[in-house]
Amino acid sequence: MRRRVRRAVADAVHQATELRHRPRACAALLLATLGTPLALGTAFSVSVIAAPGGPGFRHAGTLLLVYLVGSAAGTAVPLPAGTGANEAALIGTLVAAGIAGSAAVQGVLLFRAVTFWAPVPFGVLAARRLRRGGAL
Repeated sequence: MRRRVRRAVADAVHQATELRHRPRACAALLLATLGTPLALGTAFSVSVIAAPGGPGFRHAGTLLLVYLVGSAAGTAVPLPAGTGANEAALIGTLVAAGIAGSAAVQGVLLFRAVTFWAPVPFGVLAARRLRRGGAL
């Protein structure tokens, strides 16, 4: 077991040091790593701004920061997909940032509906099509 862990760590260190010789690959890795939180943070900001009583667009940067902090806090709770904990952490950080409680709850629920539930019908349709085509 120890040998496997040492080998895995050595492989990870080797791969990380190899990136310094490939700056384009390193830049692509960093951009891809930053892309998802940035896209979700933008969706979160727009959702909170769209909520009745939400802040204006001039607070978009603050909302992005609130998303990053709240998401990190919600992820720290050991539940599958942060079920409930992410929402509570996001609402809590919004309220701590001075956003009205009702706007915070509505914004977070809108964000969750758009980013979690809205893709479900597309996934169902894609699965049906793949089953009919014999790919599943």
